[in-house]
Amino acid sequence: MGVWRLGVARMAAAWALFLACGGGRAANVDLADDVVAIGKANAKAIARLRSGVATLEVWQWSDATMAYPPEHAKLLSTSSELAYTTVLSVWFDGRKVRQDARLRLSVGELRPEVRLRVGSGEVLLAPPDERREIASVEAYVVFVPSTERVVVSPGDKDLPYGRRQSVLHQYACALDWPLQDTIALGAASGVQPSLTETTLNGATCRLLQWEVPSDRDVLRVWVVPAMGHMVAKVERISQDRPRALWTARLKDYGNGVFWFEEVESKEWMQGRLSAHKTVKVTSFAPNLPVDGVLFTLDGMGIPPGTTVDDLVLQTKYRYGKPFQVDDAYVLKALSPSSVSQGGPPIAAAQSPVPMSSNPAGASPRPSESSAEAAPPSSASPRVWLVTVVGVVGALAAAAAVVLWRRRRPAAGEHR
Repeated sequence: MGVWRLGVARMAAAWALFLACGGGRAANVDLADDVVAIGKANAKAIARLRSGVATLEVWQWSDATMAYPPEHAKLLSTSSELAYTTVLSVWFDGRKVRQDARLRLSVGELRPEVRLRVGSGEVLLAPPDERREIASVEAYVVFVPSTERVVVSPGDKDLPYGRRQSVLHQYACALDWPLQDTIALGAASGVQPSLTETTLNGATCRLLQWEVPSDRDVLRVWVVPAMGHMVAKVERISQDRPRALWTARLKDYGNGVFWFEEVESKEWMQGRLSAHKTVKVTSFAPNLPVDGVLFTLDGMGIPPGTTVDDLVLQTKYRYGKPFQVDDAYVLKALSPSSVSQGGPPIAAAQSPVPMSSNPAGASPRPSESSAEAAPPSSASPRVWLVTVVGVVGALAAAAAVVLWRRRRPAAGEHR
């Protein structure tokens, strides 16, 4: 989640595309039993973490001239090198993830900025402003207080991992996907990893290596059997050049939960170091119950009147303001395409991300399927039915007014 992870996400997507294209080998290879067993053991280990609360400190150095395309980098108006620390607060429950980020500045430290010249003005590229994010199967919600705007976009079925994952979940993966998924993707594309035993920082490890000599492309993943077969190191090499490398120090958090407590990560572009990060877990409460209100608009601390741009439902509204029914809305509600698609949203409560949690404030446990059931309504069926009938009646009345206005002859006009 967040802009600063785009570099790794692009490399992960490129590696997935490479494997999906077959990697220059025959597809559907038979995996060695040991490789399959490692994938299953890792999947079992990460599945033990179901919910929780964590705080992380992320120190990041980056070179914007390497992170952005040349046509953008040449327009940078200030120094291209940045170094700053972001404090992340993470809450998660099943397939719901909330991550808040704020920049931490030392006393007397100036805010480092990289801006892009656009026409007569400038656009701030980095570092990121304070932002609050909710990711779920249904929707991805971003609130940046400085912009006074909320954006709702499509969710991610792969949560809590995948492209919308939090930093806490990112380093339990092999380039954005859990190890078992990476193994399966490679096998389906004809690429099987070699498996050797080695040591890493004094711990016995199993090293999985995917290699395609014709493309000089290599992916190496180290797992620690004594720590639930969790991933401790990932290295990506492309065209004989380093692309990505991260190393984690794992910790036993109790009750079968093994996770990282510190990670160092580096990225390269065209053989040059483009980003360097360290991630430290300063507090972590695994499998702690999480209040469901944190995954709602009410729980994000959004000021009343903030614009909500819902790209899923293709509508906009003001948070906390009474819903206004205008002519355009009524005509859209009564259009054939709207009826076939279920109609436009009736106020903001129909948004993929709920306004508020259920009365008890407890989030229902997500199912293990790719889709998640909607939070239960606090209203009884009778109250819900009366509300729907009232809304339909109001729409019908408003439609009649709109049609009457359009058909009424103007002054001096004769039928």
